[in-house]
Amino acid sequence: MEHNAVFNEIQDHFGTLTGLAGTEEAELLIEVFQELYIDNQCRGDRLWGRLCDTYAKLRPIMEADRKTFTERLIKYVSDCHRNGDKGPQGPQVRTNTFDENDFYFLDRLTPEIKHLNKFAELSYITGLFGTDYVIIKKALWYSLQGTIAPIKIIKLGDAIYTDVRFNPCFPIPSGAGKKGLSTTIEELTKRMGLDYKSPTSLHPEQLVGKVILRGRGDDKQYIQNYGYLKSDYLLFDDANILLTAKENNYEESRRYICRALDPIGRNEIYKRLVDNMPEESLTYVPECSISMCIQPTFLPEGVVAGGLMRRFMIVYVRLFGTMVDRPDEFHARLHSNRDREQDIAAVIGYYKKIVNRCDGDFTFTEKAIDEIERLHIELITIAKTHSAKGRNYTDRLAFGLQDILIKMAAIQAFSCCRTEINESDVQLGYMDLFEFYCSTLDFIEHKILGFLDYGETWRGATSTDAKCLEFLFANGAVSEAVTTITISEYIEFIAKLRNITERSAERDYYKHIKKGWIYSKQVGKRSSVVWLAFSPKTTKIINPQAIDLEKTEYYKISENLPEIIKKRKCMCGPADPADPADHQRKSYKAKSSDENQPGDNTNHDEPKDTQDTTPEEMVFTCICGECFKTPEDLHEHNAFCDVFQAKQAREAADNRNRATCGGVFQ
Repeated sequence: MEHNAVFNEIQDHFGTLTGLAGTEEAELLIEVFQELYIDNQCRGDRLWGRLCDTYAKLRPIMEADRKTFTERLIKYVSDCHRNGDKGPQGPQVRTNTFDENDFYFLDRLTPEIKHLNKFAELSYITGLFGTDYVIIKKALWYSLQGTIAPIKIIKLGDAIYTDVRFNPCFPIPSGAGKKGLSTTIEELTKRMGLDYKSPTSLHPEQLVGKVILRGRGDDKQYIQNYGYLKSDYLLFDDANILLTAKENNYEESRRYICRALDPIGRNEIYKRLVDNMPEESLTYVPECSISMCIQPTFLPEGVVAGGLMRRFMIVYVRLFGTMVDRPDEFHARLHSNRDREQDIAAVIGYYKKIVNRCDGDFTFTEKAIDEIERLHIELITIAKTHSAKGRNYTDRLAFGLQDILIKMAAIQAFSCCRTEINESDVQLGYMDLFEFYCSTLDFIEHKILGFLDYGETWRGATSTDAKCLEFLFANGAVSEAVTTITISEYIEFIAKLRNITERSAERDYYKHIKKGWIYSKQVGKRSSVVWLAFSPKTTKIINPQAIDLEKTEYYKISENLPEIIKKRKCMCGPADPADPADHQRKSYKAKSSDENQPGDNTNHDEPKDTQDTTPEEMVFTCICGECFKTPEDLHEHNAFCDVFQAKQAREAADNRNRATCGGVFQ
């Protein structure tokens, strides 16, 4: 496409941009957009729409300062090109653009980890470095804690009955760390004597099991051969086919998994062949925790409209497109010299301590119950403002979120070797749930097709049909008098959206007329118009960027985290020299620099708890609590310290917000 043609098209969409023609800025704008347009022409209409939105927002700046307007507009288009903004299958790099559709709530949060016992050891065992992985490793921490818990059932009042199993779903692209997660889960569960399985086949009979007939005549007997769901931990790798396949086998497998993830004691699996008597049937109560890794592709709304995905906590971080720009993580992998076996031993010793010390049923203090009620209401309030799809998804999960908050508070309690749940446990559980659920809503908004509204908004239209009607509504085609969309433009949009031929798109156009969704009219021989046949039932959603985080309980809890940690009652106690399982490993840097000093009776061969290290022994202390004798050791540690990097990320985000988004927190 020639430069002049591109500039003319820009003028057609933006109106008259006097003063730009022939300037260096105009040439750069043309060059950048030309490359974008050639890369993926089917994105043209959508890109023009985004550019028009940007122009409308920047117009007041243009009227006051044309140079600033030009710079901001060109920066926006350049960012789109540089970060590979090429539609649904393109890279998803975290960028600050003017398009509200690109907003991710998780970008405003900095996950905290100080309150998670043995998180540092678990983090290093995974071999995953970088702040992007912190929330993923937090979900792994909760999942493993729920698996080893000696007490599974949680009861509160007459209505609440749940269990401590925490089942995460990780949308992670290939090559971005799934192996580190699966290896960590397998090693830790097996060393705890638990049964770990990672099924490669998803046939329902393999999941459930079957009754096997052995012997003949009077010697015959039926043996219960349990399936994968009888295991302690299941990991489904690349589970997209499990979620989306329409074959009967997969439908049945999904129903069995849903049943297994119902609260323990109310999830009995029962299978009996037609020729068998009731006593010859297969029956058991699954207690397995399940994790699921999926590719972060776009999924149909039926995936989350059903019950399976709602039994998982989706922990979504945009990793695709970022793996080539991680010099600090590359350095950390090369220079990390922690003793992995010692980390594993420390985590296993901690798990065994929980198993040995936790006894009795879970109980709640009155303040804990009050906190659950108050914080659950805030989470629902925040979730309603995330997006229209986020609100619709939360509408399905509103009561379930209360159960999840309770189970996360219970995990916080027994991670301190207690079964009494106090308000500190609820607050810490809520802080983590807030982060998890924000990432879930980001995934729902950006990766799930459709509107999750059962067709209520668009008079029964769902998925791409609803997207077509939304196209008309967004372009003002709400009546014959105001519409400017022609029949050919509408058919062309359908074809591009569904990646089909115009002949096939024309059939969809007639289907929309037959369904009573649109009207059309021929105007003369060469013109026509299309418009909506009804007014959509849209819900007004508050811009999530306008939420003042500093006024939320989440922010207050994270700011007062040290005091809350001190107030909670940790019953794990100090390390017992007589119990090897209670030994905690000393900082790997501190240990390597320690030497026996004259008159020092300390046994330096024995692992030592970094919590007992005094400032006099090690002067340089990281914010994570680890101490070092030299600033060089501290600097090398900071290169891959999750806590340190999280603090830097928060400070950088605050600076960006003050510099470029001054109104976000208003």
